[in-house]
Amino acid sequence: MVNTTALVDRILEKMNNDSYFNKRKEIEKVNTLNKRNELAKSIDLINGMFQRLGEEQKTSDLSLNSYNQVGDVLEIKEDLIRQVNATDVQLIEQDKIIYDASRIMNIKVTSLIPNIILFPFLFLVLFLNYGYLKSKFNRLKTSF
Repeated sequence: MVNTTALVDRILEKMNNDSYFNKRKEIEKVNTLNKRNELAKSIDLINGMFQRLGEEQKTSDLSLNSYNQVGDVLEIKEDLIRQVNATDVQLIEQDKIIYDASRIMNIKVTSLIPNIILFPFLFLVLFLNYGYLKSKFNRLKTSF
């Protein structure tokens, strides 16, 4: 009988060692890291804008025109943080070509003869043996 976990491991190992997909994985990983860095820079800019909000305006860089926009900027920051989290998960999943998050085997490993056939056959064999032994016993009984 074949061990299904070992079989799945061999298939995944073969697929994860493909040269084309490994090159593509490295390119996508670099792009994902760049995307994460850009998102982190955007969050830092928003944090800097909130720090300068109460200070005197010294330079003419990005600023808020009114306090009504603070809520919008906070929502943008929360969205950026969610994107950073999603990008971190992507980086974890990009360690392999096929990332096996879970394994559920939908093919049951069963014996060669199913129970629905085995039990009636077993009872039939036991009944025939009982009949044969009873007839032998009766013959031996009558011969003495």
